Amino acid sequence: MDLKLLENIVAVAEERSISRAAERLFISQPALSQQISKLEAQLGTPLFFRGKQNLSLTQAGKVYVDHAIRILNIRNDAYNQIYDIAASRKGSISIGVSPGRSPMIVSMVYAKFQKEFPDFTVQVFDYHCTMTEELLAQGRLDLGFSLLTDDEVSSKLPISHIQLERQDMYLVASRNHPLASRYHQGSKCPVIDLKLFRQEPFALPTKGAKIRCFADELFALHGMNPVIHYEVFNVQAITAVVSRSKLCTIIPASFLPEDDNLIHFRLKPNRFMDFAICWNSNHHVTTAEQYFIHLCQESYKQYRLLS
Repeated sequence: MDLKLLENIVAVAEERSISRAAERLFISQPALSQQISKLEAQLGTPLFFRGKQNLSLTQAGKVYVDHAIRILNIRNDAYNQIYDIAASRKGSISIGVSPGRSPMIVSMVYAKFQKEFPDFTVQVFDYHCTMTEELLAQGRLDLGFSLLTDDEVSSKLPISHIQLERQDMYLVASRNHPLASRYHQGSKCPVIDLKLFRQEPFALPTKGAKIRCFADELFALHGMNPVIHYEVFNVQAITAVVSRSKLCTIIPASFLPEDDNLIHFRLKPNRFMDFAICWNSNHHVTTAEQYFIHLCQESYKQYRLLS
C-alpha cells in the first residue's frame, strides 16, 4: 500500500482543492491530479465531486479517506512507539493551540524541549478548542490545549487531560450596566442568578468556539434565549466591547482583563472550565510527549506569575 498516496488523498480532502493540496504537499498540480485519476480508475468509482469552486467527497471518497486516516494514524503511532522503545530520540509532536495562552506556553517550552530532544520536530497548528478536540479524537493530533467544561471533566471522553488551571465562569458587564450595577453594589465578586439577565443583550464568541458552546448550553439549561448583539472569536475584543456598552458576556476568570470599568459575578450554581493539555486516550504518550507535557505544566506556573 502506498502510504504517500494516502497522505495525498487526505490532503486533497482537507483542502477541498487539488491546487491547494499540491501547494501544501510541494508537488505539481498535474502530478496530483494524475494520481487521483489513476486511483479512481483502479477503484472503478470517483472519490471526489468536481465542483466549480471546491471538491467534495463522494460516498466512496468518504470511506477511502476515513480508512486512510486510520491507516496513517496506525503508522504514526507505531513509529512513535518504536522510536520510544529504541530510544532513538527522533520523531515529531503535533500540537493544537488556540489564540491566547497556549501558543505562548509552547514557545516558552520549545528551547528546553529541543535541548533534550534535538532531533524532534514540533508542529504547531492553530485551531479553536472544539476543532482541537475533534482532531485529537480522530488521532490527527498528538497533543492539544483546550478548555474543558465541568460536564466534560466529569464525563468519560475519548480524551485524557492534565489540568493546568481550573477557572470559574463569570458573568461580566460594565459598571454602567443598569441591572448589573444594581446587583453588584461594590461587592468583590457576588453570586448571581443568570435568569435575572434573561432580557439583557449579550456579546459572545462566534458559534463553534468552546466558550460559546458553554454559554449556549448554560442558556438552554436556564430556559433562556437572549439576543446576541455582538459576536467575535477573540475574547479580548468581547471584553473591550462589554466595557464600553450595555452588553453582558460569560467568560472564564483568566480572560477577565484589568479594567476598572468591568464588574463580574460568579454564577449560581458555580460553573467552571478547565484549561488543560489533552491527548487521545488510546494514543501511546511517548517519553518526548511526557517531557513536553511536564514542561508545559512548569511553564504555565511561570506564565501565571508573570501575567
